[in-house]
Amino acid sequence: MRIRFICNAHAIGGGEFSSSHLMSELARQGHEVMLSPCAGINQKYPKPEGTEIRAAYAQEPVVACDLLVFYANDHAYKLEQNKDAWLQAMDSAERTTAVLNFVVGNATTEWFASRLAKVMFLNSTKEREFLDKAKGFRGSTIALPPPVDLKPFLEIQTDYSKITFVRHSRIYGKYNRDETIQLISEFEKIVPGAEFWFMAGPDFLRPMVQANPRIHLLRWSEEPVPQFLSHGSVFWYRLPAALRDQGPRVIVEAMAAGIPCIVDDRDGAKDRVTPETGWLCNSLEDYIATVREIAANPSVLRSKGEAARQRAITHFRPERWTEALLSACK
Repeated sequence: MRIRFICNAHAIGGGEFSSSHLMSELARQGHEVMLSPCAGINQKYPKPEGTEIRAAYAQEPVVACDLLVFYANDHAYKLEQNKDAWLQAMDSAERTTAVLNFVVGNATTEWFASRLAKVMFLNSTKEREFLDKAKGFRGSTIALPPPVDLKPFLEIQTDYSKITFVRHSRIYGKYNRDETIQLISEFEKIVPGAEFWFMAGPDFLRPMVQANPRIHLLRWSEEPVPQFLSHGSVFWYRLPAALRDQGPRVIVEAMAAGIPCIVDDRDGAKDRVTPETGWLCNSLEDYIATVREIAANPSVLRSKGEAARQRAITHFRPERWTEALLSACK
């Protein structure tokens, strides 16, 4: 099958890693895979194996293919300004599937939505938002966890004998300064001597790092993610109230590593974490109460961590993505 991907390659983030993984996997299965980036290609972009790199899609809109996959990221906002190129690209494909992994953007407009055979999402909340707004859409939808290669995370031997908090994510917009400092202070009171590991953590933590050697602040990608997660026994992911994180990929990775997660009860986290595998929280008080529960019964880390890994194995298989993509052409 001839498959063309239109997606971001000029930045490095969860969406780029996911789309690259999908292209590599489809090429490994024997399909002819092409990448038409939305703009340029970052030098550090993980170029997909076995994939032909073509010009940006607006420069080369007419490329015949059996399946056109739009892994949208924030380019979903730019459909209208590139309407002519999109119409030509979609008319040149037998089927078009959009992956709205970040925002819905302009994808609900009738000229675009009516041409989609399938739309894929990272969580059910975003799926409902699209269905409520889409005009002329007659295709199918599915919500799946981010397509993450689980193998390196399944190999991690998590140390449940101590309570170690771990978190990694993009810096900008992912941390509320006052809440983060308050939670660290409260966690330290509940679990004296606990360690905290951050990768790509915010600069406002540096004074705390200087005062407390048990707080570790690594640069973005300073360590491979599996190696970084091996430091922790509990993953926490409190986000600012206005932020919507669709996957999140970092939770899938942590759960595959056998690390129970304390997360907000909304968006992608709500679809990933269950009461058996972690804790869903609605407030700072919920986070603090959860850590008190862990301190009173540390063995809960192992029971929830093992359940988290099993849930990842059972429900987070990245193969579900290629199966869903290819089914759009049947």
